[in-house]
Amino acid sequence: MTKQNKGRKLFATTATAALVASAIVPVASAAELNDFDSVASWAKDAVKSLVDSGAVQGDNNGNFNPTKELTRAQGAEILAKVLDLKAEGTEDYSDVTSSNWFYDAVRATSPELFIGNEKGEFNPNDNLTRQEAAKVLVNAFELSGSESLDSFRDASKAGKWAINYLETAVANGVINGKGSLLAPTDTITNQEFATMVKRAQDAAVPAVTAVSATNTTDLKVTLGGNLKDVTVTAEDFEVTVDGTKVSFTVEKVSEKEYTLKLSSALVAGAKVEVVGLKDLDGSKASTTYSPISITSVDAVATTVVDNKDGQTLKIKANGVETTPAELAAQGYTVSFVASKNVFGAAASTSTTGELDEAQLATLLSSAKQTDFTYRVSVQKDNVVVTSKSADVLIIDADQTAVSEIKTVDLGDVAAVGVNNNATSASYTIDTLTGNKLVVGETVDVEGVVATLADGRNDIDLIATTGNVSYESSDVRIATVSGNTITAKGVGTVTIKVKSGNISKDITLQIVEAPRKLSLATVSKSSLNLAHGAAVPVLVTLKDQYGETFGSKTDLVPVEAKNTANTAITTTTAAGGTDDATNGEFYYTITAATGVTGAGKVEFNHANSAKLASTSVTVGAAASTTTFKLELNKNTINLNPASTDSKITLTLNEYGASGQYVGAADLDDYTVEIFDANGTPISNITGANLEGAVDNGIYELTRHNLIAENANAVVAGTTYPSISNFETGTGLIKVTDTVSGDVYSANFTITDSAPTVNSATFLDGFEIKSGVNVTAPLSTFLTKVGTTATAGDGIVRYEVDGTDANLVHMYYETANTPDGYDYGTDVYLGRLETNFVSGGSSAVLDFTTDGSGNVTFDATADTTNATFQFDVVKRGAATTASSVVKKNIVVKP
Repeated sequence: MTKQNKGRKLFATTATAALVASAIVPVASAAELNDFDSVASWAKDAVKSLVDSGAVQGDNNGNFNPTKELTRAQGAEILAKVLDLKAEGTEDYSDVTSSNWFYDAVRATSPELFIGNEKGEFNPNDNLTRQEAAKVLVNAFELSGSESLDSFRDASKAGKWAINYLETAVANGVINGKGSLLAPTDTITNQEFATMVKRAQDAAVPAVTAVSATNTTDLKVTLGGNLKDVTVTAEDFEVTVDGTKVSFTVEKVSEKEYTLKLSSALVAGAKVEVVGLKDLDGSKASTTYSPISITSVDAVATTVVDNKDGQTLKIKANGVETTPAELAAQGYTVSFVASKNVFGAAASTSTTGELDEAQLATLLSSAKQTDFTYRVSVQKDNVVVTSKSADVLIIDADQTAVSEIKTVDLGDVAAVGVNNNATSASYTIDTLTGNKLVVGETVDVEGVVATLADGRNDIDLIATTGNVSYESSDVRIATVSGNTITAKGVGTVTIKVKSGNISKDITLQIVEAPRKLSLATVSKSSLNLAHGAAVPVLVTLKDQYGETFGSKTDLVPVEAKNTANTAITTTTAAGGTDDATNGEFYYTITAATGVTGAGKVEFNHANSAKLASTSVTVGAAASTTTFKLELNKNTINLNPASTDSKITLTLNEYGASGQYVGAADLDDYTVEIFDANGTPISNITGANLEGAVDNGIYELTRHNLIAENANAVVAGTTYPSISNFETGTGLIKVTDTVSGDVYSANFTITDSAPTVNSATFLDGFEIKSGVNVTAPLSTFLTKVGTTATAGDGIVRYEVDGTDANLVHMYYETANTPDGYDYGTDVYLGRLETNFVSGGSSAVLDFTTDGSGNVTFDATADTTNATFQFDVVKRGAATTASSVVKKNIVVKP
């Protein structure tokens, strides 16, 4: 298992908290708390664990005060220390000042955990309630999961905003309730909060929590904890059957469910244990295998399409979806009986439930849709269990019916913000990452990603079919027109996103307080500069709700000063192109001349609150300097959809003590770039290298690597070479033409774009000499599969403009298909024809009419000639290989 550190601010598994008011006294163990004996028995273990680890301390009298009510300020202090949060940003609460003991804690936990009221107040002395505790702990430890609150008699008393948090807290055991009561609005005590913190910590640790055998070879393993940045592999498990280790493979079902497929079958009574390894270490679960006894069977209503092979009717046994193969492994025989011949031309029964593609098309005929019913039965030991009938709808694949809406993306927020001087801050937020809108704001539904009934995955309905509608649960709070949501009034609202009869709900919280500058980060934490050296830094701004803040009016740079209180820097708003939609603003920090020392350039709020800073050291550069070739990033991805599309290369000069002096003009040097295959990129000059910027700073792009040329697209080249998609390690060399010194840097080339990986040539297709055969390509080539999808998920074809032996395959990413675009569309591979032998001519060309029809142009002298047809996937010289081939002899 590997865990990727993505710099998450909130989540931590090591607690370092203090249950405090304004003063604390360290205690080494729970025994040293004067009132530990007063802690309730159910809380003792949690309190002892936190105290013994140094997480919890007593007050200035050495007391824990277990039954004392906890305030919001104390809760913020605890979580700031538990999570080791930095006191960055400000919420500018009217009732929180820098003289308060909880000032840093409030800055550290707002707005990610705690938010104020609509009057701009934090209310630090208000008592924390159980529903508020649920919210902050679920967010702090990034807990997931949901459990109904129906078992609690007073669940209706919970605030609408708190229901999801309470459901997650209950599901993770953080809140167990007070008997049959949830008591969401009750205040919380020190011992209750300590217990909840410990439970949340335990719930967040990745672990094996349950295992069950779904059949003789498959184990269903359930994981608990925070798995957001965890990659689970077979190395994370050890499986024993009756004490003996067995081999297995792993299939991911969901983030928290995996199937372990055993290499040998289980027998009745076998004891199975799954032990977690690596990041799951210390956890385990066990079960005893018992063959299932089926008491109920259900057929499942579904929708199928007319042109997809491999579609199978579904079956549930004892309420759980399963397959005929899994039931066969349990000793059952399965029989599907349909009301129409859907399993073949004269077959209405089946043991597998697999539908016949051609028969579905025949039944559909010219209609847009038709239907049939089916029932399923299982038999074992002369006992037969039969389901009721279920309806199945057959639809025309061109109707692009949706089977699941996976995600809904919101963006282009017309933000309602305010500056410190009360002037309006109007800007656009590119992507809404949370669920809060301010009254008066609008946000666009920019993407509705769905799985279609014909099997296409990750298709954006907004960009393709446009078949999306919306419903608001309360038009007083929010309305929807077209794809735009307008925030009308304060409250929580549900927007139902629909396509056909499939829907997905998104919840928005509409607030009254305008957005204001609250957080800032700087791209460089420290700088070591020579006199006069200038370096651009990127400052990213956030509002109190954690979203982009697109105005720098309230951002005030404060120069670094040395110990003599002399400014050693000059900071100006320059150095790059600002992107207000993402809250990104460039500033250039220039070292003063004639003075030395160290200090911090601060980026403060106009109200004087410190938001962020960069440490700066300024000194005179030595007479001897060195150069270093540096890249702004180390990876280029050949996928057009990736943001890793280019690398900026700069030759920087440094003094002997590491002071940055400046960047060399690369136009005065020889620049060489080699791809992963060692092939040089030609025409490397300031004029030709795509994206070359001022002062000889070069940008290498994905286009340069695919074209093997410094121009974006080589003149006359409409399609990329199929074997130019090399991945691996590339090399950049910069040579001083005077001294001969060489500076080099490696970079990584990746390719996450889909490629063609399967196809089938149909039998019975004939080509006759002297006869142009015109037909849809699908009558010759079908079942074209790809490793993933892009755009609308439809593989498109174009005959090469200069080589008529080639048909290129690609995914169109434009909203309106407009032909292959080198820069944005995903190139998959190609269909090609090559002469093998025979005949007196070696020419067989393709032409197209632009409507999906391809003409096979075989001249009269190709009689008895053999041509080889190949579907070739995109890749490197060694990987751009044929995935399927077929030889055809031209008939007279």
